Amino acid sequence: IGNLFAYFVSFKYRLVLTLKQKKQFAPNIWELQFQSDQPIEFSAGQYLEWTLAQDKTDIRGNRRYFTICSSPTEEKLIITLKCPIDKASTFKSELLRLEVDSIVWAGQLMGDFVLPEDKAKKLVWIAGGIGVTPFRSQAKYLFDTKQKRDIVMFYMASDATQFVYKDVFAQVGIKTRYLTTRLQTADLSPYKDRLFYLSGPNAMIESYKELLSSLKVPSAHIITDYFPGY
Repeated sequence: IGNLFAYFVSFKYRLVLTLKQKKQFAPNIWELQFQSDQPIEFSAGQYLEWTLAQDKTDIRGNRRYFTICSSPTEEKLIITLKCPIDKASTFKSELLRLEVDSIVWAGQLMGDFVLPEDKAKKLVWIAGGIGVTPFRSQAKYLFDTKQKRDIVMFYMASDATQFVYKDVFAQVGIKTRYLTTRLQTADLSPYKDRLFYLSGPNAMIESYKELLSSLKVPSAHIITDYFPGY
């Protein structure tokens, strides 16, 4: 009750979202597509707080932050989530049980993990697991707006079944290296003069921040976004 009360009194607006489609990419990765009751203006890479009407919740309650995986150029709002098969939170379990045409709510648009205004800046994207979602949003936005940017991407996952949206990155022409974390590491030394975007588990981000620091990459050239467990 407290979560719902805070939601309704503190948000400047709320979106009523209707589930239109669910896709399963892997046993533990799902994409959910929603239709909003009103237009929403956002920048590729930002996130929303999502709320479910749950009768029972675990200690974390009935709200979570999810990056908007869709581009501002697309009609539907998309989120993509990783859900442990054997120990999912009550929130994720309920979210994945939703039927088509079910309703959820969202608000609190936030985030500065967005593309630089200077289109000439050369970028490196480093994604770990489900941390790929803001990059999917940005890649699709670049394609739809016909922007050409110099981007190199390193996408890491525990194994090859966990890579998603490879078609989107190929469509945009982003140079992407797919790395399985148990076998490969990213060599960033040829790109140390670029702007780095890091998105993934906190441990991965801290590790790559240390690596970039050892390469003398200024902290101002490192933009981070991390995905905690839900």
